[in-house]
Amino acid sequence: MEKSKRFLDIGILQAFGILCVFLGHALRIYQNGGWYFHKATPNLFCDIVDKFIYSFHMPLFVFLSGFLFYLNKDKITSVFAYILKRAKRLIVPFYLAGFLYVLPMICFINPLDKSAGFYYLKFLTMDYTWHLWFLPMLFLITVFFALYYFKFSKLNRYILLILLITASLLKINGIPSCFAMIPKLAIYFYMGCVFVEFKDFVKVKFSKFLPLIFILMLGVESLLYLYPRYSILGLLSAGFAILFFYILAQKFSEKGLGENKIISFLSVNLFTLYILHEPIMAMILKYCDW
Repeated sequence: MEKSKRFLDIGILQAFGILCVFLGHALRIYQNGGWYFHKATPNLFCDIVDKFIYSFHMPLFVFLSGFLFYLNKDKITSVFAYILKRAKRLIVPFYLAGFLYVLPMICFINPLDKSAGFYYLKFLTMDYTWHLWFLPMLFLITVFFALYYFKFSKLNRYILLILLITASLLKINGIPSCFAMIPKLAIYFYMGCVFVEFKDFVKVKFSKFLPLIFILMLGVESLLYLYPRYSILGLLSAGFAILFFYILAQKFSEKGLGENKIISFLSVNLFTLYILHEPIMAMILKYCDW
């Protein structure tokens, strides 16, 4: 029963995460030059909500990946076989979805008024992969932690934590997003691994402080909105948001929300929805006057 509830917790967070992705991309049109298309007059409220979502929704997905990785790591019998399996799950869909779905749709929409060759070349060099950047990035982070836990586990976990925190604060420019985001997001994968170990502790000790965590989350988010260049604020805001929504998901799971059909659909079809959503949204925004 406990194992079932654990996956209901994660299912709620997965559903919440993909809804945040949808909303975040929809609100990007209200920023100056934000997404493919944007409104002539930006909307301050939409901008605030959009920046709030973008401060934690990708860290949340990486956190969930780390959580599930650690939850199932005892089933891994061969690191090489596991890495190959993850490549089939993440890298093969990256290229198939990219060449057969995303790129044709983007060429049809043509948000940058470029030739098809431009888009395909940019994709091949991973310089312009649209929302699919997340797949190779997650694959490489997963490979790193698979090697750490099964080949280099003698490395002190506190040293690893310090290295990951330091890496997350670095500003890396001039390389594709799928590579630049690895040091920034790897800390959240490790956070997911740690949460599996201390799941009951978090539930017992932190749930009573949920209102305080909410206030801290909003406070740090406000500072991040005013001072976006400070990387430490981004790390803290994502951390507090993940903790807050994780505890909230536990509470909702206890009330049976995880068994809701819509939540279950979003959770089960998370990967497919993520791959399909952006070109469809871009086409709607291009041809509908929102």
